[in-house]
Amino acid sequence: MTRVRSSTEEPVITGLHEVGRLLARAVALFRGTSPSMVAADQRTVAIALMDEGGEIISISPPSSLGSIATTGRTLVERSSDNLASGQVIITNDPYVGGTTVRDFVLVTSANLESGLGHLLLRFPTVDVGGDLMGSINPKARDVWAEGIRISPSILREGETLDLGVLELILFNSRLPDLLRHDLISALTVLDDLASDLGDKGPPKEHNSWESWFSDVLTEGEARTETSLRSAKTEPTRSTHLVSHCCSETCDLPIVITTNHLDGILDIDFSGTAEAAEAPINATAATSVGAVVLPLLGLLGDMPANGGLLRKVRFQLPEQSLVNAVRSVPTGWSPYSTAMSISERISKIAAEMDLLVVDHAPWTAPPRIRFNVPSCGDPNCYFGSASSHGNEASRYSRT
Repeated sequence: MTRVRSSTEEPVITGLHEVGRLLARAVALFRGTSPSMVAADQRTVAIALMDEGGEIISISPPSSLGSIATTGRTLVERSSDNLASGQVIITNDPYVGGTTVRDFVLVTSANLESGLGHLLLRFPTVDVGGDLMGSINPKARDVWAEGIRISPSILREGETLDLGVLELILFNSRLPDLLRHDLISALTVLDDLASDLGDKGPPKEHNSWESWFSDVLTEGEARTETSLRSAKTEPTRSTHLVSHCCSETCDLPIVITTNHLDGILDIDFSGTAEAAEAPINATAATSVGAVVLPLLGLLGDMPANGGLLRKVRFQLPEQSLVNAVRSVPTGWSPYSTAMSISERISKIAAEMDLLVVDHAPWTAPPRIRFNVPSCGDPNCYFGSASSHGNEASRYSRT
């Protein structure tokens, strides 16, 4: 099928590249100034510009589209009144659209055209409590063994920090100085980015940010539909098994059924194992992110945006291995479970003759290995069974 280029396509794409550069610069600034070793990993920090409903307009890096889209929409729906009044909302709760307790999310208004749009920044914290330094616990059987959960809270209103919320977070970290630096840096980066976007103004040939937002999502949706309509349409069903040696959790099935009709791709995880007492439970954000990453090619040469997600639908059974909704641990799922899902979706997409984006650079385990008590299995990613935890110096670049 030949796609007809619309009259708005070129300014839409040009605008996405311009805004994307601002977001990428903000990510680089945060990572470059953070004293935390975990922020040095290019995969761990993400910034997005969202519309009023929480749909992603632009994001850096693009690999985070699926997970951030799920997180952003959830937080915007829960906190729209607060965001409209210029407050900064913070959370690390995996069960409120998040991923793991290590990942903090800040959301605030972008203040474009009378408060239009939202900005979201996600960054990994070094430590937020739990049984072990670093909040990575391969033997965790519940989320409290990994760290504390901060439900969506107002961190700042106007220029005034809520010191009660700030201190609550810092009191529960073994490395409060590192975390304080990153929290203040995150606020500064969001403020500067909002200012830069305001100074820039709407992309050329658009009279308003609102019209450009609409054109971005419409174009992204159209490109995704065109790609899907040209793909093979046979339904697929596959089962693959995941295990976690440290908790003796073995051969848990993840079932993926796909059905493609009329330019829409349905992905159904019904039949997947129930959530386990092991840190490999994925939240909805982690699972959606793992699916979307290999499918970014549906947009062609268009930068990542939420238009893609208008044509990909999900069925994620609650309290399953791919949609943890209560207090099971999730800490290792962005690597183990997410990598397994991405591998399977990549094979399905290739069979459909779709362009597949390589997920491996984004789902592989961190380069810095965690020296924490483990099962002693020679193939285990974690440290030896005799390890006694992580030294603070392993997490600081200063």
